[in-house]
Amino acid sequence: MTQGSWREKRVALRFLLGEIRLFATQFSMFTLNAHFTDLLGNPEQAAMAIEQIPPTADGFLVRSLPVQEAPRRLLLLPDSIQYVPTQYQRFYIVIQSSFEEYLRKFSSKSRNTLRRKVRRFAESSGGQADWREYRTVEEMRQFYGVALQISALTYQERLLKAGLPMDPGFQTEVLELASRGLTRGYLLYYRGRAIAYMLCTLTNTGVSLYQYVGYDPGFRSWSPGTVLFCLVFEKLFSQRDSRIFDFTEGEGDQKRFFATASIRCADVYHFRRSGRVLFLVVLHSGLDLLSRAIVQTLDRLKLRTWVKKFLRSRA
Repeated sequence: MTQGSWREKRVALRFLLGEIRLFATQFSMFTLNAHFTDLLGNPEQAAMAIEQIPPTADGFLVRSLPVQEAPRRLLLLPDSIQYVPTQYQRFYIVIQSSFEEYLRKFSSKSRNTLRRKVRRFAESSGGQADWREYRTVEEMRQFYGVALQISALTYQERLLKAGLPMDPGFQTEVLELASRGLTRGYLLYYRGRAIAYMLCTLTNTGVSLYQYVGYDPGFRSWSPGTVLFCLVFEKLFSQRDSRIFDFTEGEGDQKRFFATASIRCADVYHFRRSGRVLFLVVLHSGLDLLSRAIVQTLDRLKLRTWVKKFLRSRA
């Protein structure tokens, strides 16, 4: 598959109420394999006519399309339904200079906190931080098996069913990318036990894509996620085989904290027009708006953090 090509694949539209997953609907969509940095210089790549798509497909999808103005959430076109369920800042790190210079973007208090967390973890786990990078096909097989065990413990998997995918097709894709040197797996160990993982893929243009991350919640007090991020970023700045570390879709305090830049993006779906699709899209949009209203109410009542912790503990 070449950069900037279209590929038909199954895409799940997840129906959520807050962080609670209700159900998901599968669509066969032509998706564009292009990074947002490619689309910035060649935006016409993101266009496709519905009549070009085989009748077996439900439409086409462009993820992380850079936008200057917010597109309409739902738009009925003559031959399609345009749906934009998510708009977000896409955060990334420009990898240049050195890791020490990168750290200067943080306040002195934040720098000291990061260094203290890494040092504290190392001291408690035997004197040094035990973590490993996996690249080759055989290494990725080992990584995948261990990472799945960690993922099963995370709230992402228990509550959202959004942990590391277990299906053979995903594993085959990861191994195929590894055979071309385009996959990186990272594991963090605590006294010989794997407690955190991160899976990244690379593009042919030197972008490292953050795909999946998780840690054993029993070790939360040691900040394993933050420690693994710091160790991985230090290595990326020393290796220089990536020019950008992209946190991909979605926003979050941790992404915003570590990033050096961001860009406004949107996921844009174009479905064939049908009553069924219109019903699902309206339902999906309604649930999202309801979720946002609930979050705003919880924020006003200062209960959001408590509810989130409660749901994750129940998971």
